[in-house]
Amino acid sequence: MYPLATLSAERETGLSVFPETCPYRLTDILSFDFLPE
Repeated sequence: MYPLATLSAERETGLSVFPETCPYRLTDILSFDFLPE
């Protein structure tokens, strides 16, 4: 899912500087208290 999301983001933003793998754990992303730095 992450590779498809980065491809979509690259097309939408014109940027190509996304990490190859998601830098966050799934449990963190799904947490209501999760705020990345």
